[in-house]
Amino acid sequence: MSEVVVRPATIQDAPALALLVAALRAHQKDPIGHLNEAAIRRDGFGEEREFDILVAERDRRPIGYALFFEAYEPAFAARGLYLADLYVRPEARRSGTGRALVQAVTEEAGRRERSFVWWTSLPGNADAHAFYSALGAAPHEIRAHVLILKPLVSVPDEAARA
Repeated sequence: MSEVVVRPATIQDAPALALLVAALRAHQKDPIGHLNEAAIRRDGFGEEREFDILVAERDRRPIGYALFFEAYEPAFAARGLYLADLYVRPEARRSGTGRALVQAVTEEAGRRERSFVWWTSLPGNADAHAFYSALGAAPHEIRAHVLILKPLVSVPDEAARA
């Protein structure tokens, strides 16, 4: 088995990345099609970049990716990175690919003088939990909340909810 190479994605990787993103979304039972090739080109490589992506390859074939962006934790006045997506094709799992991607994100955090990398996982994803534990990641129980803004609107006031 050849070595896994992790490198920064280029705009030419957008079609392959879109396939990997769709595979992750299907695995997590999330909607598919939003982070498509056009969105990856626009938001990952456009004038106003929203995220960075690393690609893991074996024999020049993409087998995984990590998508991350800068984050801030006010409780500690600390700058870090949020690892939004981490995906490795099923046939490439347990080969060190996920570890290599997380290591590369951690190294990028160091280059940017960031003091943490954080991410979330689905509660029922036992395989991911075991992998993250093996990395030495500390679990931190949280409940995530989201406001879906279509189009951008203000937060409802208390009277509107009564």
